[in-house]
Amino acid sequence: SLGYMGSIFFIPASLAVLIFYSFPLLVALGARWTEGEPVTGTKLAGLVVALAGLGVALGVSFERLDPRGVALAGMAAVGAAAHVLAIGRVARWAGGATLPLNLRSMAVALTVNAALLALQGGATWPAGAAGWLGLAGTMLFFTLGMTLMYAAVARIGPVRAAVLLNFEPLVAIAAAILLLDERFGPQQLAGAAMVLGAVLWVQLRRLA
Repeated sequence: SLGYMGSIFFIPASLAVLIFYSFPLLVALGARWTEGEPVTGTKLAGLVVALAGLGVALGVSFERLDPRGVALAGMAAVGAAAHVLAIGRVARWAGGATLPLNLRSMAVALTVNAALLALQGGATWPAGAAGWLGLAGTMLFFTLGMTLMYAAVARIGPVRAAVLLNFEPLVAIAAAILLLDERFGPQQLAGAAMVLGAVLWVQLRRLA
């Protein structure tokens, strides 16, 4: 999270998102050793197409390539991939119980971030009602999202869960259209179709 959010100070947000969402591809590669799952051409092709579709949907620009931002976003991608793979392993040791695992993980994150925040002078709290509503919504939906992600990884495995997480940026685009009056043009439609098609293709080939 620190790497992902920190990267946007140095590179465009669209590029940071694209680099970060290379993590499903890293999960597929890493699962070869952690899960014994083969890296098939179908899987790799689908993940690459999904990543390319995300780049099209976001309209990624490579004009401002600050090495610091690229490194931070890359660190975030590696961290996310390691996180998903670790959930898969630890959840099996815990007999599939993901709530205690999620609680411990969030407690560690809270401790580390609270210490870093204290070193930087403390928190800056929202100034108005809209800010507090945004903070409350972030806490609620982030907690719900992480809880469901842990449960999904435990039930369908890290690779399938990571492939489905490619939908997350598309949900963010849809939310921007509905809540922020953003426009959804032909480029976003083409990119979304690439992501959706690639994810469905990988999932259907796994069931075949």
